[in-house]
Order: sequence, then C-alpha cells, then structure tokens
Amino acid sequence: MKKVVLDTGVILSFLEGEFREYYNKVLNQEVTAYVSLVNLAEVYYVLCRKLGRMKAEKIIKDVIKSGYYEIVGVKPRILKYTSECKCKYSISLADCFAIGTAKFLSAKALFRREKELIGVNDVVEFIN
Repeated sequence: MKKVVLDTGVILSFLEGEFREYYNKVLNQEVTAYVSLVNLAEVYYVLCRKLGRMKAEKIIKDVIKSGYYEIVGVKPRILKYTSECKCKYSISLADCFAIGTAKFLSAKALFRREKELIGVNDVVEFIN
C-alpha cells in the first residue's frame, strides 16, 4: 500500500473539498495517510485565523477522531531529517517536517505544487 505524509496545504485542500479523487483513496484505505503533528498545528492556526478558534478546534478534533490519518509526533530521527532539510533548502520548517517524517516512514511527502519545492528531493510528490 502506498504511504504518504500530507503537507498542510494538502490537508487544507481536502477540508475544502479539493482533490476528491485522491481523498477518496485515503478514505478507502488505498493510501495510508500520515500527518506530522507540526503540520497539524499549522492546519489548526490557518483555520483559526480564517474561521476562529472554536471552529478550528472542532475541525482538528474531527480530523484526529476520523481515523483516516496516522498522526506522527516528533521523534529524534525525524528531527534529524527535518533539520537536514531546513539546512539544505530555503523552504518552511513545516514543509521540512513533512519531508523529514516521510523520509522516516519511507513514504512520499505529498504537497500541492509549489515552485520552491520543485527539485527538493526524492521523497516529494505533488498532488496537482
């Protein structure tokens, strides 16, 4: 089964109803979807700014309770991979946590296509 670590932008897109075909693969367990705790925190604050704290909190709780995503905390090896990514590339720390988590899990880090991520490394995959 394919394993992917979802970046913040992909999670937000799923919540907005985008990329329905790929999201259905997650729901049908054709793809195992992981989320770094750091990326989940980023989703929370983006939603908080857009919708307010109460709505954001409910959405995050629903995402966690859904069981469709495996939430991955920060482990020493993930910290190492993330730090190496941030040292090498001029991209956000949260993006590096998705990449570091993917490397740790031998998975792909799934992102929306962003020009700063093109050519970053072999674990990055684009959803669009």
